[in-house]
Amino acid sequence: MIFPGGKVCPIRCNATLQEVWYGMYKTVICTAAGFFMLLLSTGMEKFPVAGAQERAEKQTVKPDVLIVFSSGTPYETVSDIKPGKADAVTCPTPKKENMATVAEKLVAVLRAKGLTVRAARSHEIKNYKEMLNARYLVFGSPSYFGNISWQMKKLIDEKLQSIYLSVEGRFNKRSIAVFSMAESEPSACETIRALERVFSDLNAVLGSSMVILTEHKPDEVNSRVQTFADEILKQVK
Repeated sequence: MIFPGGKVCPIRCNATLQEVWYGMYKTVICTAAGFFMLLLSTGMEKFPVAGAQERAEKQTVKPDVLIVFSSGTPYETVSDIKPGKADAVTCPTPKKENMATVAEKLVAVLRAKGLTVRAARSHEIKNYKEMLNARYLVFGSPSYFGNISWQMKKLIDEKLQSIYLSVEGRFNKRSIAVFSMAESEPSACETIRALERVFSDLNAVLGSSMVILTEHKPDEVNSRVQTFADEILKQVK
């Protein structure tokens, strides 16, 4: 078949139906392959994945309160865990109430009070600017031998150090609250003091603090979280 201008149709006039379908199939495959190569050549920049876009939007949101905490994998208390099973991640993290469950409760109470709240484990903070975006900061760590967890220490050394060295005014008198969980109150208080020393050096104003003990019943935990949230709300507003 001849088109105007002398171009030849790639499908012969006497081609069978099977040949026609085969020709169309090749055309579709070639078009798809070309589109795929276009995506690769542009580095997907013009065709962003929806999930990546949503994650980027979450990172740019400026919450009223940012809660940063560390928590191991729930296993047992110090008294119950076997020496052969102890390591830096699983020991000690109670199953029923731990830093993660306490943080979740605090998020729920603060949101119920009308605040926008983001909670993140310490390793989920990828850039120190995330901490500077929030109006109010809450940091929580379980007590390991009367001190902060290694996960929280890693955040301090890698991200808070950047604020200390490069940000004028550092936290610039921003209020910060802290909380800790332990089997004994003196251990939790030592951990809170360790966190407070860090933020004092970063020019922050020390706000409220909360201690949760592994022996506390759910009602006691909920009561302490509610009181802690009320104090945070006063400081945010």
